Amino acid sequence: MVSRCSRKGNNTKPSIRVSPHLRGDGAVRVGDSAAACVPVPCDKVLAAGVVFKVCADRKACRVKGSKPIAICYLSVGRVALKFKRSPAHRVQQLVANYKAKTIDWTEPARETAQSQVRKHITTRDSEITAVAYAWHAPGMPDKADICATDLIYIILGQKSTGRLHKVLVEENQWASNVDITYLTQQHPGLLVIRAAVLEKNELVVRKAILEQVERLVNEKVTEQELARAKLLLRTEYAFGNESYAGQVMSMGFYEGIDTYEFAIEYIDRVNLVTVDDIQAVARNMFQAGSYSLVILRREKDAPPAQEVKLLCPAAS
Repeated sequence: MVSRCSRKGNNTKPSIRVSPHLRGDGAVRVGDSAAACVPVPCDKVLAAGVVFKVCADRKACRVKGSKPIAICYLSVGRVALKFKRSPAHRVQQLVANYKAKTIDWTEPARETAQSQVRKHITTRDSEITAVAYAWHAPGMPDKADICATDLIYIILGQKSTGRLHKVLVEENQWASNVDITYLTQQHPGLLVIRAAVLEKNELVVRKAILEQVERLVNEKVTEQELARAKLLLRTEYAFGNESYAGQVMSMGFYEGIDTYEFAIEYIDRVNLVTVDDIQAVARNMFQAGSYSLVILRREKDAPPAQEVKLLCPAAS
């Protein structure tokens, strides 16, 4: 359950809502700044964290080019409003002299859509060639697309069950390992596919990776594969949030880049993703020329005589 603190000068009690997905008895958020919030006492808190963030959309931000710093306190455990001393109260004391204020800060310009392949190749003294592809991926403004991308991450690269592992490692032994990373950010980030290439298999590994990407663009995943991906993602999320500390980390992470509520709503949002959503997000993300490629090639290997590129004619 989540309790949001009331504003200073507002005598209403904090509202309480029940979360069906995060185990525990309660969580507390102390809002935009310590000076602007009433402390919410907690009894028997089992995990707590303080989140510092720069907020993009706050009413307190009235100076063009400036943003307020927010301090958010989150706790998970048994919430009791009758005690005067609590971790939340202690945080309030520590920051009481730091009044809310704006700072001079200009948001960096966002990178424009990529239309040409960026490639960087270097050699190294190693027995393995490393290959990495990176595509622009959704950020917090596109929450539905984030959930679809998380499922794409599962379908392509969830360890031994992912499509890429089966093709590159299990069936053909072209690579010793393949993995995918996608960290949700406040703004659009990156989905990265990496492979450790065995012997002289660089070109076939690169070709296989792009073929699996094109497959997501051109073919809908089956309902069975999507259901399995959702099950794996729900299981992974459940293990990550099994402890109170895990719950605080999840809510604190999303509060730092947007709102803790995304951690609570996450599974419901994932369950709403359809096979059409997967293909739509894949078509938007995996467009021809929209990726960067880094190759750490073995010194003893000559560059491939051919080249492979992502075509994706069906991409939007």
